[in-house]
Amino acid sequence: MGWFHTILQAVAGSDKQPLATLQALVINNGSDPESLDPHKTLGVPEQKIMFDLLEGLFILDRHGEVVPGMALHAYSPDKKSWSFHLRPGAKWSNGDKIDAHDFVYSWRRLADPKTAAPKAVLLQTMKIANIEEILAGKLPPETLGIKALGPLTLHLSLSQPLGFLKKLLVNSGLLPVHRATIERYGEQWTQPTHWVGNGAYCLKEQVANEKTVLIRNPHYWDNQHTIVDQVTYLSIDEAAAIARYQTGDIDLTPTGVSTSLIKKTKKELTQELREFPIPGFLGYQMNTTVPPFNDVRVRQALNLVLDRQAILRQLCLMEQGPAYNLVPDGLGGLTPYQPDWLLWSPEQRLETAQALLQAAGYGPENPLKFTLLYPTAEANRQLALLVRALWQAHLGVETTLVPREWKVYLEKTSLRNYQMSHLDFSTTYGDPYGLLGVQYSHSVYNETGYNNPNFDHWLEKALDCLFNAERWPLYHKAEAQLAEDVPIIPLFHPVALRLVKPYVGGLSDRNPMNRFYTKDLYLTKQPLAPKKARH
Repeated sequence: MGWFHTILQAVAGSDKQPLATLQALVINNGSDPESLDPHKTLGVPEQKIMFDLLEGLFILDRHGEVVPGMALHAYSPDKKSWSFHLRPGAKWSNGDKIDAHDFVYSWRRLADPKTAAPKAVLLQTMKIANIEEILAGKLPPETLGIKALGPLTLHLSLSQPLGFLKKLLVNSGLLPVHRATIERYGEQWTQPTHWVGNGAYCLKEQVANEKTVLIRNPHYWDNQHTIVDQVTYLSIDEAAAIARYQTGDIDLTPTGVSTSLIKKTKKELTQELREFPIPGFLGYQMNTTVPPFNDVRVRQALNLVLDRQAILRQLCLMEQGPAYNLVPDGLGGLTPYQPDWLLWSPEQRLETAQALLQAAGYGPENPLKFTLLYPTAEANRQLALLVRALWQAHLGVETTLVPREWKVYLEKTSLRNYQMSHLDFSTTYGDPYGLLGVQYSHSVYNETGYNNPNFDHWLEKALDCLFNAERWPLYHKAEAQLAEDVPIIPLFHPVALRLVKPYVGGLSDRNPMNRFYTKDLYLTKQPLAPKKARH
């Protein structure tokens, strides 16, 4: 059993405690959302908020299992033709009825090249009929393989069978949007005064670089079981967030905690520091289309000399799992591929790395030099400093660190305006394809420019398989190719460390997807629970 599933052994549950009078939750989101339009963004800070504001066909329960959202049932005789029966009586936040045509409009908008949606690639992964021709401008969006067979029946046509479709349907890119609001307000439809959504919450207020405030949606289909009345997502840095947490102004922190603060919080707040598995990886990606990283020998050398266990010890991150591939052990039941060099001695790895760099033309007279871009955060800075020192000590590499604010970082990586950059990626569905597909040559997530027909072939073959036992060997072959080409240097599979106030209920430690919805949370009646609104 891998570390990923070991963490899940802690069974989450809560005694039935009396609820606090004030049900107002404050969460630090770390960064401002780039956009709240699900067709305009890729980032994690945006997704956290959008899952409160909008609801797709399927969602995750508090334990990370796929359960009905807007769709009550899904049926397919062949995994290629799918019918979804929607909830009767479901409404948008303005009182309009939700029907199948809303999803038809939303997915056509996602597919439309004019939208330039980063997550249109989802429709390619799902093999929705005609998506390739639509994205290429050869067919109109109206020909997408989705149609309404009535107000409450949605039909999907795929170009080939897909066994894990329901897992894909929880992705934020597939959330529905309100057509009339978009047609009236255009790009301004996500403003609080214009917002219309179908999730458990509505957008109340946004203050740039400060906060996003949501309030309960009285028209939400499950509003009677929603407890938290208001949730505030703050956009403040880690140090400020922990200081405010300690004064009671914040109830939950985000998932990145730096080394110095881990030491402090473990000592002072041991009972409130909780671990949650993350289905992802953290490391560095390289722009393989420009020097020096268009040379695979350079990428291989840098990868070989990094001792993951030593890095984790140095940063006091022993809760994390060292990563030598993109897929954490146990995700979706897969035992991941392990590269041959894991069995080598440290001396053999170092000698091989030095020989690779020398063959690529680098040495004492011509040291390897490059820039390393990372989003501003103390944890990211500490990791970059340590890795830079290791490369300098072992290979004489000169690395220039380039910290940038979140939105600037996103822009630079999406445009491949970098040499090496920090990469922290997790999947929203519990299949290894969610991580391996990052490097598929046509994927919008592929920011490295990596393009290997063999790797693409194994992934495409895996998508053809309906059963896990058929897909797993193909995933292993794809992982082996990726390990040889090294467009990404994975360092560890993160475990989310959150500070959680003891009065916050409903948060499951055994959720393998590290995703929670505010509608599943609540504040219990305890002495430290907030008694008045916080700003």
